[in-house]
Amino acid sequence: MIKYVDVDTVMSWRPCPRYTRDQIVKLIDGGHGWTHISARRVLNLDIPIQDRLWAVLHKELLSDRQLRLCACAFAASLLRHFEYVYHSDFRPRNALITTLEYELGRCGSAAMDIARDEMWDVVQNTAQKVYEFATHAIAQVIWTAMDDVETAAQDAMWWAARQTILPSAAKDKQIQIVRDVLDGRITVKGLLHELERNK
Repeated sequence: MIKYVDVDTVMSWRPCPRYTRDQIVKLIDGGHGWTHISARRVLNLDIPIQDRLWAVLHKELLSDRQLRLCACAFAASLLRHFEYVYHSDFRPRNALITTLEYELGRCGSAAMDIARDEMWDVVQNTAQKVYEFATHAIAQVIWTAMDDVETAAQDAMWWAARQTILPSAAKDKQIQIVRDVLDGRITVKGLLHELERNK
């Protein structure tokens, strides 16, 4: 089912000051007199990529599963940076696998607690700070995925966007990830299989 939001809902998210109520009404209207907007239309708005991502990653537009999947896909896109340096440390990958298995009902909160503890250790002991964004993105997913999927998705997006290698390309990739989640090209089982296969 496609979700829609109106201007009152968007204003309740407390957007940054440059987005006034009148500006949001104009963006939603789109020149067609529309009063509501969907996630797909948000992704097509003529505003900065980061603002589109911030807007679309809300429960009013995406389901809990879609938000958790976006969070995991954002973090998974950074794994290669971490594993390029830490070849034999699969804790971040395993943490994402655990999160996806949790989404599928294959494990419970005890497994997630273990994954959280392991990721905390990774964050605390990542020696090369250039790869800090990767560990933090994955850690945010694990720490919040059970309780607050909206925060998990937004935090993972923020950390992924901070990567120092081609940041604008990273944001474009995030937009495509959300599109793929909406269109069913990225699924929980599919992402889980990819993570397990490339281990």
